Amino acid sequence: ELSKMLVQKAAASVGEGFSKTHLIKEIRREIARVSFIISVKI
Repeated sequence: ELSKMLVQKAAASVGEGFSKTHLIKEIRREIARVSFIISVKI
């Protein structure tokens, strides 16, 4: 029972870390896209 809880906690923290890095990647991609559009317009 205790090991199940530990595994769930570990999986949750790993999932949280993954979603954070994924979010950062998405934000960086969006920033790159916007700056590219701006540089094209100028």
